[in-house]
Amino acid sequence: MNIDQVLDTLQDKALAQLKAEFAARLKEALRDGDPFVTQCAEQVQHALVLLHLGQVSRAEVDLLLHKQQLAARIEAHSASIERQARLRRLASGLLDMAVDVVVKAL
Repeated sequence: MNIDQVLDTLQDKALAQLKAEFAARLKEALRDGDPFVTQCAEQVQHALVLLHLGQVSRAEVDLLLHKQQLAARIEAHSASIERQARLRRLASGLLDMAVDVVVKAL
């Protein structure tokens, strides 16, 4: 076994873990009782499906997700401490994963 095979194995494991984490966070956000979190998750899901189908460009999805990131930061800034934590974990965390990893992989 050479180093390339070892690295491929790591990449496969990391990608599987990332997919599972993203899917779990998306499902949790979609079921959350906070309308902002749910709307954010629905937009992420819809944008990724459209990107996968080739109906929108990666640049369009990046722009949408960056706008949502800004909106999530603004929303969290004016929220109670409890809600801030939930917004950061669900909305911002989901958006960060989508921007940093998922969109680039599609």
